[in-house]
Formats: sequence, structure tokens, C-alpha cells
Amino acid sequence: MLGKRTRILVGVKRLLEIALLLCLPVVMAAQTPSNYRIKSWKTGTAQAEPQTLNITLSGADRTYSKIINDASGHPLYRLLVRPAAFIGPGDGVAAWHVYLTTLNSNDNLLLPSNSVQQEEYEGPDYLWWFYPGKNRLVPMGATRVVQVEGSYVILKAQDVRLNGLGQVENMQLTITFSNTPPAG
Repeated sequence: MLGKRTRILVGVKRLLEIALLLCLPVVMAAQTPSNYRIKSWKTGTAQAEPQTLNITLSGADRTYSKIINDASGHPLYRLLVRPAAFIGPGDGVAAWHVYLTTLNSNDNLLLPSNSVQQEEYEGPDYLWWFYPGKNRLVPMGATRVVQVEGSYVILKAQDVRLNGLGQVENMQLTITFSNTPPAG
């Protein structure tokens, strides 16, 4: 009797292992990454001054701009955060866009390509776009890492608050410039 029960338990255990192995790919595919990484189209060795900026964005404080210096203290980039706004009834912020440009250009360095022929960017290439809508390509709370020349720009939204229309009322945006690759 004991041998038969042992064989049944071993059989059930094997069935559970097989079921788990069959379900694991489905479970893994359903999870979204919490960390997205791309390399900028701007290559080189220039390094930004390491720093962390904590930016509070709201309907009243809609834009942010700052000159980012290189590691030796000379101006290197221009950082700009702007809202993408609804216009008309129910005006509000649909998303915030982050732009990092050289001082003499408006080309966003937080993209994998600066091609004007490229109409849409695929999947995780929208790291510069903080959009809470259901059609978003990158979750609002995901950590976004863009290697720009010899530096890493880490973008992270926190404390995002939406109104009843799905517009962003406010959020805390942390932007870190580092010259070493972030862990993870």
C-alpha cells in the first residue's frame, strides 16, 4: 500500500513539474520589463557631469529646462521636459516628453535614430515619452536607460497621479546622468 501511494505521489509531482514548465513561458511573456535600455544615435566619448535631478511636474509647472555640463564643467547638452497637451474641452497633460539635445541642434539624443525618414519608433524606443494611456509602449513606472556618447541617462517617473480623464495631473521625474553603466 505504501509503495503504491509513493508511486502516485511521484507521478503527481512529475505532472505538476510538466505543467509548470508548460506554463512558465506564458507567465514570463505576460510580465513587462521594469527596465528598458537603448543606445542613442549620438556616439562618441563625451561624458556628462554626474548628477541626479528630481523634477516635479504638474499643470502649474509644465516645463523644465537645464544646461547639462560635461565632466569638466563646460556646457554639453540642453535638457528640456515639455508636456504633450490636450487642446479644447478638458485641457490637460496627456504626456511629458523629455528632450536632450546638443547646444546647437534640436535633434533629440534620447532616440536610437535621428533619421527624418523614420515616422514611428518601435516598442521600447519611446523612452523619452512618458504617456499613461492604454496604448503606451513603455510603462510609466519603468526605469529607462539611454546611453548617450560616454554617459548614461536614467529616467524614472514616480508618484504619477492621473485625473478622471486619464490625463497626468502631476508626477515626479528623476533624471540621473552617470558615466558608469547602471546595474540591472
